[in-house]
Amino acid sequence: MARISDAQPGKLKEYFTLTQYNHSSYIQLPDTQALQYEIKSSTIQMLPSFYRNLSEDPYKHIDEFLEICSTVRIQNFNDDALRLTLFPFSLKDKAKHWQMVDASCGGAFMSKSEDEAYALFETLSENSINNASLYSYEPSKRVGAL
Repeated sequence: MARISDAQPGKLKEYFTLTQYNHSSYIQLPDTQALQYEIKSSTIQMLPSFYRNLSEDPYKHIDEFLEICSTVRIQNFNDDALRLTLFPFSLKDKAKHWQMVDASCGGAFMSKSEDEAYALFETLSENSINNASLYSYEPSKRVGAL
């Protein structure tokens, strides 16, 4: 059995190349008997949208969300699993970004201290800038163009 210290160091590219995709949501679905299910796009389109604007009432959003969910049934899929599956689709813009920030620290953002939260945002910002520069693109110069 090889120990971590015995392993040969890899190239940086190996550490930064995505080998599998992990969904950014930290929502854990309860066990369900449904082996396969389909959420119809018409169901997602019916969901209310919450943007996290000051003029929006989050309680009204939840009431509307639950009302729509009460009209949807999937065989062997319980109500809680359905709600947890659909909820991220109701979040937009700032609300969706907030969920992603919370998910990036395992759903524990609100329990972090100010310093820990600041450090998290610094890391996310640096990663965002570095990722953007990896994929930035410089248009080619065309011969004869003004």
